[in-house]
Amino acid sequence: MDRVGAEDNFFELGGDSILSIKAVHRAGRLGIHLTPRMMFRHQTVARLAANLGRDVPGGAAATTGRAVVSPLNESTADRAVFCFPVIAGNVTGYVPLARALRDEARVLGVELSWWDAPDGAEWDIRAMARSCAEAIRSSRPGGRYLLVGWSFGGVLATETARILDAAGHAVRVVALDTLFPGAGYRAASRGTARTIDAVLAHLAGGREPDRALPDDVLARLRSLNIPPELYEVAGDDLVRHLTVMRGLGTAIRAYAPAPVDFPVTLYEAADRVLPDWVEGTVKETWRPYVSGLDVRGTPGDHYSFLRYPIVRSLAESLRQDIRDHA
Repeated sequence: MDRVGAEDNFFELGGDSILSIKAVHRAGRLGIHLTPRMMFRHQTVARLAANLGRDVPGGAAATTGRAVVSPLNESTADRAVFCFPVIAGNVTGYVPLARALRDEARVLGVELSWWDAPDGAEWDIRAMARSCAEAIRSSRPGGRYLLVGWSFGGVLATETARILDAAGHAVRVVALDTLFPGAGYRAASRGTARTIDAVLAHLAGGREPDRALPDDVLARLRSLNIPPELYEVAGDDLVRHLTVMRGLGTAIRAYAPAPVDFPVTLYEAADRVLPDWVEGTVKETWRPYVSGLDVRGTPGDHYSFLRYPIVRSLAESLRQDIRDHA
């Protein structure tokens, strides 16, 4: 791309949650304080510039770990879709999907800000789900709920749906390329924790700016499925990312999911590379827990299917679900 204007939208240009972290890091090296939350609230350079110094980190999510609900598009539709946080605790990655659905539904992000203070987070999936359910009911007290979760967000959406279902609400979950945490997942997370500890130990020793990470550290990051875009930010941001990953691993090892009766739709990314411990496909991790699982495919890999232009096909597929269940 030869030129980007002050009014061009970051997400329409191909931005996503990972690239927003990279942008925040680069801005910080120039003395400009941004956060991933600011990137999705103010999606052009002009709007970011106008709001520098105004968006002070705060609110329930930042200070207490409680969930908060924030709009991800400017829709005035009656229908609502709730999107659940991914590893960084934010919902930035859903913005391209929210924009593609703005004529169909209000897309709302359920935020839990592990990113701001991962050392003080409560790593308990059921506690997170209770907070999410409370925030959702406060923002929309009745009716049917359509909960969408990408990656770990699909696990949290399912546990939140269990709470809403038990309270008598009609719920449906759409899981976007989510591996469900059965016994194999929980066992593998122990090895993941050891790998994370090894990388964190290296990073604790400090790193000269602009110096490449050693090959053994890069190999560990690749084994953790850390996107290459994050290698550049091998400082506080990468430490936070890995600390959150470790915390979620702790939560998953303590989580023993039970079967659910409400409907679940699973989207599998066609080009996803699965870890060695997965036997078969993503859907096989769900089958012991969901009878009548609705499985659909989507082009792209675990990250690209939520980026332009692939995200438009996902949005089209979701429209009927929104009309039926939101």
